[in-house]
Amino acid sequence: MNYNIIGLRPLEAGSTILMSLVVMTVGTVGLASWISLLSARSSHINNKENVLSHRIAELNSRSVARESLYSRALTIRQSAPRLISMPNSDSRTIIPAIKESAFSSAITTNRIVSVGQGNGHGFQVEVPVSMNVEREVKAANAAELPSSTYLRNYLLRSRSAQLSGDLIVMHRPESNTEKSQRLSGNIKVYGNTLIWDPKNISIGDSLRTSTYMFPTINGFDRAKPIRDLGGHYFPPSNFAMLALTSGSVVSGTAFSGKINIIDPRPTTSYSMKESIRKIGYTRVKGNVIHNNGRGVTSDGQGKIEIELGSSFLPNIHIEDNVTEVHFHGQSNFVFSHASLLPAVAIIITQSSKSMLDLSRIFFHGKSNRRLVVAVKKNFQSSPYDVQYAFTKASINPLWRMILIAENTPFKILEEQNPNGQVTIKGGIATDQSFEWSENRNKKLNVTRETAPKFLEYLAPRSVWIESYPNTN
Repeated sequence: MNYNIIGLRPLEAGSTILMSLVVMTVGTVGLASWISLLSARSSHINNKENVLSHRIAELNSRSVARESLYSRALTIRQSAPRLISMPNSDSRTIIPAIKESAFSSAITTNRIVSVGQGNGHGFQVEVPVSMNVEREVKAANAAELPSSTYLRNYLLRSRSAQLSGDLIVMHRPESNTEKSQRLSGNIKVYGNTLIWDPKNISIGDSLRTSTYMFPTINGFDRAKPIRDLGGHYFPPSNFAMLALTSGSVVSGTAFSGKINIIDPRPTTSYSMKESIRKIGYTRVKGNVIHNNGRGVTSDGQGKIEIELGSSFLPNIHIEDNVTEVHFHGQSNFVFSHASLLPAVAIIITQSSKSMLDLSRIFFHGKSNRRLVVAVKKNFQSSPYDVQYAFTKASINPLWRMILIAENTPFKILEEQNPNGQVTIKGGIATDQSFEWSENRNKKLNVTRETAPKFLEYLAPRSVWIESYPNTN
């Protein structure tokens, strides 16, 4: 019997061995390359982790610096230098001493930002902050890297909210007990309306505004929409709003939308009374006869008269025992030149010691002089509204004025305010109610002051923080 022996020929066996060697070589090279790639990738991820960790540490340092300035530097006159150490880290943040309040600074801005809060105008205090950020190394046995040093300028910015475009600001009431506010009447606001406590305010259906904002979403669902200048309901602006303050308040935080700026106790850098004291002012009491020939008189029985056409008129503090204040505008000739007169601030305060109650304020004629009128009553001094009227509304007068009211509801005195269109060029801020007429023939326009000049210094300010890298 014959058997066929099946086997590989020598040439075929050699080819198989060669192919096996090639596959093994390629596999070895591929495996080595894959291991090398994994190692490189691991190193890249480790380095990326170090970079991200360092970036987070830098952002934390910036946040700590900002929070420190918000909590310690905005509402006080001066602050000492601070060295802030991060826990479980060698990172350090150094904030220098701040020798001037942002509320009283006279240093104008360098226009870094020309849009947004302040619109590139106003005042600032520059705070150069140094941040030493530790470089954390994740790799074992790696050499320790030196800390990185970052320099960043923090600007404590300030400007009047009305001059920045918030033409009507409804602040949160200072009183602990919630008291419903009203903003009503045939009013057109050619700018922004800012409402700090939307759940606690009643908005009249006749109000019209270009834009409006709610700084908080609390009570947003209960807030009533407002009409635009065309009469259509529209939603509030959803732009982010910087944390800002008008100064410390009796209760709550300084950033809650409350105000205590006219005559706070003790005296502070954001006090209007303190600011006009530094410039110079005349003090008048309603129960004392006063007539010094400088544009302000008191009959001694509670009636005050102020001549806004007088070139000798100073800043004025009217204190207690006042029933009526009469602001007299200018004649046609003086009106055409009144913008050249210096801006003045008139402060009216009523304490619990006052025997008389301020009940009426009259604006006679028209006024082209820049003016700040600030009215403040004591919590216990009077529960009654202050009635006001523009007695020459029939001539469609212009009043260049910023009106500030604390603890003082304002309500129009209908019978003394004839039909016509009144324009307030400046703005209004109050923590109580402001009520105008619902009569269609009585109109109130609120427009923006475009040439404030010295009014920038007299008007009370809001303060906020901006920061930029220091590239010097």
